[in-house]
Amino acid sequence: DEMQQRRPLLAFPLAVLKKFGDDRASQLAALIAYYGFFSLFPLLLVFVVVAAFVMEGNPALQQRLVDSVLDQFPVVGTEIGKTIEESVDQLSDSPLALTVGLVGALWTGTAVVAAAQQAMDDIWDVPRAERPGLLGRIVRAFLLLFVFAASMVLSTFLAGTGTETGWGVVVLRAISIVGLVLVSVAMFAFAFRVLTAASISWRQVLPGAIVAAVGWTVLLLVGRWVVERQIGQAS
Repeated sequence: DEMQQRRPLLAFPLAVLKKFGDDRASQLAALIAYYGFFSLFPLLLVFVVVAAFVMEGNPALQQRLVDSVLDQFPVVGTEIGKTIEESVDQLSDSPLALTVGLVGALWTGTAVVAAAQQAMDDIWDVPRAERPGLLGRIVRAFLLLFVFAASMVLSTFLAGTGTETGWGVVVLRAISIVGLVLVSVAMFAFAFRVLTAASISWRQVLPGAIVAAVGWTVLLLVGRWVVERQIGQAS
């Protein structure tokens, strides 16, 4: 213990690990993952319906946005898309059913944000009496969902940058990755600030946002490579 206290290179990672354990971060992460899984499909349903409504006159762009989101789920993304489209077709037969279905899906989809809010307040040691009430949590949830959807749209346009100029595939891919990292940094930084009632600055959340964005990008790239090379060729 004395040795690590005298050496910052050892003290910092050990302090992070200690804080991670004290905050029960692994349990909080598991809770977010649990609600995230069950929130995923209702939110995709809402996303597809909103995209179809807003971009009714541009089906090509509409399909591009939907594909960009489903592309986050290699192999099963196509099947998820088919299921969502069938659900939308069934709900579209009745305006009332569509409205009730969308409201219910959006409400269910906020569960993952609520779990994330609880986790961030626990990590920042926010007293329960100072945490936002039901209305405050709902506003924060919808605000974060809006920013998340906007980041998806922006990532879609960034991924298509340079396709009309004849640039090489490698250069285009590099632009896409850099754009994805920058958008992810902004999204994570915003989420880390909005998800907690603690009074924190952008400077405090920026390092974590950068680490999260880089980790998210690496996870996507490695996951895609594994799926394409291994799972995609399996019988």
